[in-house]
Amino acid sequence: MRARRCLLLAATALPGVGPPVAATSPPEALLPSLRWEHRLVVYQVDNGETAKAVRRAAADHEEVLAERRILFLPLHPGKTDRADPPPLHRSLSGAERDEVRERWEIAREGTVFLLVGLDGTVKDRRESLPDWEAWAERIDRMPMRRRELREGEGA
Repeated sequence: MRARRCLLLAATALPGVGPPVAATSPPEALLPSLRWEHRLVVYQVDNGETAKAVRRAAADHEEVLAERRILFLPLHPGKTDRADPPPLHRSLSGAERDEVRERWEIAREGTVFLLVGLDGTVKDRRESLPDWEAWAERIDRMPMRRRELREGEGA
């Protein structure tokens, strides 16, 4: 069986982004402090070039991603397991990585990207680098994001 690639990012379906993915509930014990605080991009990559591309995208689009409360959670150990992770990244413990892999059926090898909403449900799943702009547009169409935008305009 071919190993999958994984990245988790919260959003809803967009034209051209792929078929809708059934929402799944988050693990109850995993990272409860992030639920309702961040939209997540959970990812696992099978090569250094793809990992660099993700870090570059996060750095290049840091303002846009931060405005949408995106947090990247890598499932592979490496440079993000340090005290100073790349922009918008958070390291996961081995137990947290295992829990995410088990809950969302992510193989230990290969590349996969997941987009996860503020509510902790998976909104999209990709086996290659996602179209970041399409994901940002998708997030902007989400009801909670639209409310954030309305409340921001009223302030």
